[in-house]
Amino acid sequence: MLGHLFRRAGVKHFYFHNITGIDPPELVYFQRRNFQSYRDMGYLTCDVMYQKSMWALMLEKKFPPLRTIRYCCEHLKEVRNAEQAECLVSLGVRKRESRSRALNRDGLEIAQGKRKKSILLSFDDDENRRTFETCYRDFEKRFNPIVDWTNEDIWNYSLDARLEQCCLYQEGFHRLGCIACPMAREAGRKQELERWPGFRKLYLRTFQRILDVRRQTGMTVLDSGETAEAWFEWWLSDRTQEQINENQMDLWT
Repeated sequence: MLGHLFRRAGVKHFYFHNITGIDPPELVYFQRRNFQSYRDMGYLTCDVMYQKSMWALMLEKKFPPLRTIRYCCEHLKEVRNAEQAECLVSLGVRKRESRSRALNRDGLEIAQGKRKKSILLSFDDDENRRTFETCYRDFEKRFNPIVDWTNEDIWNYSLDARLEQCCLYQEGFHRLGCIACPMAREAGRKQELERWPGFRKLYLRTFQRILDVRRQTGMTVLDSGETAEAWFEWWLSDRTQEQINENQMDLWT
């Protein structure tokens, strides 16, 4: 979508893609075809490979990524390459993808440091997204040209421009990204794991390894997570611990 807009406007640009290792296979193949078509048109394309896999990160942290602690984004999606240099980064984030509707904002804004409600991660989609942003962590300049577009705007443009879309949309998926991302709703996460059961097995295997390490090192374990299966189901449901007790997990010990 963004690439087509830039090509139409004659904006000088190139493409980069962060490889996460936990994207749906169909989406990966779709992205590869797109990149080949971009190269055929003479554009530079860059695949940015992760340094640590999702499974290695989970073992290192000794707990899975949570809605409020998404270390995976920093390592899998926030990584840039040397070709980027000081280029402006453009993202396809949209306010309408938030749970709450976006407030009225100016068309052009800059995030001001660490003030309240500033953007923490470039892949968050909430009412605080701005058309133009500066990341307070690394002062990366970001431009979000479709930040105010609705779902109807997206599909109308796609139909008008005859853009190819990933086949998963035809299967009823509304969100395409990392499988079982903690930012997605429970129903969507379970739909993804049913569609790609191999990833469910990888998650369960890693949960079991984390539990083994936690027990071996004397770290606490949630009452609702004494087995890999129970912890995994708790993680998918986003349920909180029923009550505080001496066995409640401390993520930092």
